[in-house]
Amino acid sequence: MASSVRNSITKSIEEVIETKKQGDRDRTAFGYLEPPGDIPKFAQCGNCLLWIKNKKQCYWFTAEKEVVAEASCILYVYGKPMEGNFKPVDAVTPEEVGFVNGKVRCENCDAFDPEESKCGIFYRINEELPTVFNLDEKVKPKACCNAFYRGKFRKEDFKEGEHEE
Repeated sequence: MASSVRNSITKSIEEVIETKKQGDRDRTAFGYLEPPGDIPKFAQCGNCLLWIKNKKQCYWFTAEKEVVAEASCILYVYGKPMEGNFKPVDAVTPEEVGFVNGKVRCENCDAFDPEESKCGIFYRINEELPTVFNLDEKVKPKACCNAFYRGKFRKEDFKEGEHEE
C-alpha cells in the first residue's frame, strides 16, 4: 500500500514539473499552505481531517503510533478530525512524511522574517535559481510549508544585501 501511495505522489509531482514553464515553479513546490482565516493551531494534527481524535491516531500511520493534537506532518489537510471506529491504514511511516511534535508554522521557522513577513528560504531560492523558481516571498505567520526548520530568524543567514523588488 505504501508503495502505491508513493508512486501516485511521485507521478503527480512529475506531472506538475512537466507542465510548469522555466522560472514558473511557485510555492506549491514546497507544499505552502495558508490557514483559511484566523486558526491559532493551523497545521497541527488536532485540526487535520486525517487525525482520528478519539484514538489519538493518524489515518495514514500504524495503529501503534500515538499522535497528539500538537503534532504535524506534510500530509496535513485542514478540517474536522475523524471520530469513531476509523482504523489507520499503515500507508506511510512518520519518517516518510516529516512527522514532528510541535508547531510547524512560519512564525516558528528560522527562515521567517517577522518584520517583513517574508520567507528567507524563498528569497534565497529566487536569488540563486531565477530561471527555475518564482516564489512569492511574502508569507503569513500562521502558514506552513515543507521547508520548515525550528528556530529564530537571523537575516544574515538568508540575505546577502538588500533584495530589490
